[in-house]
Amino acid sequence: MKKASQSDLDERYAAWALEVKRRQENDGRTIIPEVWIQGRDGPKEEFKNIEVKPYNLRHDILAEGVITTADVILSLGDQGLITCLFEWKESIEGDEVKNYMVEQIDRPIVQGMTEEQIKKLTE
Repeated sequence: MKKASQSDLDERYAAWALEVKRRQENDGRTIIPEVWIQGRDGPKEEFKNIEVKPYNLRHDILAEGVITTADVILSLGDQGLITCLFEWKESIEGDEVKNYMVEQIDRPIVQGMTEEQIKKLTE
């Protein structure tokens, strides 16, 4: 284990203090100011001021309410900004995983469509 330097500790404390302030300003809600997602071949997608809720997928190892990357992805999906596919994996290449893995993230097909175009899709 490596001992953290004072500057590392100061940086972590400043980040934590900003996080606490942001939660207080948003009535206890977790709002992430910027989220970027980039696939292997696609452009970087940027989302601003995303409210994130905990889904507690890893209640076996994390305390209830801890926000994870999976929570960010699921929250983006709940808000209709992306579609995503999670799959349960027992193992990967022989190594035990026993966890949900993100298999796919896409922009919704309706992104940028007019109400009339969306209506035609659902008829």
